Amino acid sequence: TLTCPAGWNSFGLKCYKISHQPLTFWNASEYCNNQNADVIMPRTAEEVNTMQTLVGQINSTKSWHGIWIGLTDIESEGTWFWNDGTKLNSTNELWNTETNEPNGFRTENCAIGHKWTENYKWTDVSCNADNRVVCQLK
Repeated sequence: TLTCPAGWNSFGLKCYKISHQPLTFWNASEYCNNQNADVIMPRTAEEVNTMQTLVGQINSTKSWHGIWIGLTDIESEGTWFWNDGTKLNSTNELWNTETNEPNGFRTENCAIGHKWTENYKWTDVSCNADNRVVCQLK
C-alpha cells in the first residue's frame, strides 16, 4: 500500500489533501504547488469518486463550495487544457449537461466539480470565485 505524508490521504496509487479554506483558483494552485502537489485532475470515473469521497469527509457549514479541478480555457476560449498541458477531449462526459456546461464564455475560465450536480459533474466558473481544492501529490 502507498504511504502518504502526514495530513494526506491515499486512494489508489496517489496521495490527496483537501483544503479547509475556500480559495480562488490562483490561490488554490499556489496552495498545492507549495506542497509539491497539483490541483486534482480527475480524468477517470475512479478519480472523480476519489474527489467525492474526500469532499464527503468535510464537516463544514460551507459545504456548498465546489472543488477546483486543474482545468482551464484561459489560453484559448473554449479549448480546455489540464494543468499539465494535456488538451481535454472535446467530447468529455464529465461536464454538467443539465446546465449546458461549459457555458460561461469569456468570464468563466476555470472549472469545478460541484456536489449539487450528479456525481460531481463539472461546471465552468470564474477563476476568482472561492472554492475548496483537492491537491494531488506529484
